[in-house]
Amino acid sequence: MALAALRQHWQKFRQGEPGKRFQDYYERRHGEGSAFLSGCRLVLGLVLLPVGLVMMPAPGPGMIVVALAAVMVARESRTAARLFDATELRLRDLLRRIRG
Repeated sequence: MALAALRQHWQKFRQGEPGKRFQDYYERRHGEGSAFLSGCRLVLGLVLLPVGLVMMPAPGPGMIVVALAAVMVARESRTAARLFDATELRLRDLLRRIRG
């Protein structure tokens, strides 16, 4: 049941408009649950973000860990959500230039 709910949230997040999806997720999900759980999500996301970045060069789930961490932090911080949306747009532009 929890896995199905997680999958549904992820699909809705992925379908969001690039440059707005993190902020939309913040608006939909912020404040759900207790303050303790919000704090735990924020701390866990902040710990997982650099872990995922370190894992990026190696084969494996580095990108998934970074994405999960970003979503966790963005859920609890409007400022982080804005930062992640801006970063996503810059990365998309960079990839577009690289691919030509």
